[in-house]
Amino acid sequence: MNNWKPKGMATGIGSLPHRTAQEALAVINKYLPEFPHWPQLPQGEVKEGFVEQSAYPLLDCGLAKVTANPGENERLVFAMDRPEWTDNLTEFYSRFIEAEAGDRAALDKFAFPREGVKGFYAFLDSLKRGEGVKAQLLKGQVSGPVTVGFCMTDHERKAAYYHPELRDVIVKTVQLQAKWQLRELKALGLPVLISIDDPGIYACGLSTYITLTKQMIQEDLKIVIDTIHQEGGLAGVHICAGSDWSIVLETGVDVLFFDAYEYFESLAPYTEALAGFLERGGVMGWGIVPTSDKIHGESVESLYNKLQGQVDTLVKRGISRERLVSQALITPSCGTGLLSLEAADKIYSATAGISGMWKEL
Repeated sequence: MNNWKPKGMATGIGSLPHRTAQEALAVINKYLPEFPHWPQLPQGEVKEGFVEQSAYPLLDCGLAKVTANPGENERLVFAMDRPEWTDNLTEFYSRFIEAEAGDRAALDKFAFPREGVKGFYAFLDSLKRGEGVKAQLLKGQVSGPVTVGFCMTDHERKAAYYHPELRDVIVKTVQLQAKWQLRELKALGLPVLISIDDPGIYACGLSTYITLTKQMIQEDLKIVIDTIHQEGGLAGVHICAGSDWSIVLETGVDVLFFDAYEYFESLAPYTEALAGFLERGGVMGWGIVPTSDKIHGESVESLYNKLQGQVDTLVKRGISRERLVSQALITPSCGTGLLSLEAADKIYSATAGISGMWKEL
């Protein structure tokens, strides 16, 4: 895997509630100077949706459309009912093959549009201006294939992930978005981690998702993870819910980002898989800072103590304390994009504070 030992370095998950990218970056640079991330802005001047950002290449080649019935919110739908569906699908695969063969123009077809993902480009521009002088590495993120596949539907309103053809298109889109993003960030001369944000993985094993299997998810994650590794990046997976954690721990991922504040108890039983992950050099991204109103009832000290209690629990189950301490990141439990500015600032401040205490261990 890798020999990276961040020892409590702090980073974020993705979204912030600010209206402009500059305001969001000011918070990131203040609290996460060593490991900054680009901000997604769901409340921004142009609202940046988590899944919508993954759909731009699909919209561009006509495979997807935005639709809504009266009284409904807009939905992203695969336009399989269009007469030109087969031609559009052929165009998509042509772009994919050319991009994989090294055609940069084809890879750029999977890029974020500047007007639709302002946080990413503002992040790039600020680093090029030298505003990230303390940065040791950079973090980007892509929407995970399971989550995208359950948020998008076919023309009959069935989850796209269950359709083999659509699932393949989604995975290839996420794969090349990660590849494109990694190349853009690596050009700045720093190591890069790309997180696959895939909360939808939690559904595996639930009775309402009986045909969603561990094998399906792992196959898709490994494709994206392998691409990130081939491009010289670190790969993370983020799930902000309880899950069958062996799904992620067995994929060869470098970092597991999880909600330690609410869902640590769901991770604790996976001691054997977790121990193997750490022995291979894996890093745990402890999302110990709650991204909810609960932050107002917590302090840096109370959250740090909670985290230390969780470490003690794993040590008692036979996991090396030294590895847990050295192979750790400190993060919020999830994004802060739908919270108030005050709450987001407190969350990022607490993340930085816990990180500072961790480094003294």
